[in-house]
Amino acid sequence: MVDVRENHEVKSGILPDAVHIPMGQLPARWEELAEANEIVCYCAAGMRSLDTAAFLRTKGLFNATSLEGGISAWRAIGGETPKPSSASQ
Repeated sequence: MVDVRENHEVKSGILPDAVHIPMGQLPARWEELAEANEIVCYCAAGMRSLDTAAFLRTKGLFNATSLEGGISAWRAIGGETPKPSSASQ
């Protein structure tokens, strides 16, 4: 899971075990995801994560997808979103 939201958005909670890479940092950091078996990107509602998954696929990471509805949809079905530790922000 890759959270592409901005730092101020992540303070409200993040999916368990997600990696936080703000969308604007992806052009410089996308290679951090190169070894992942599966990449599911998410944002607040799903639009940024769609763009992010498309960008990653242009880099050859064809296993990149987007979480439909983003973290909002995840929360709506009762999914956990613990607040991140200060070290991971």
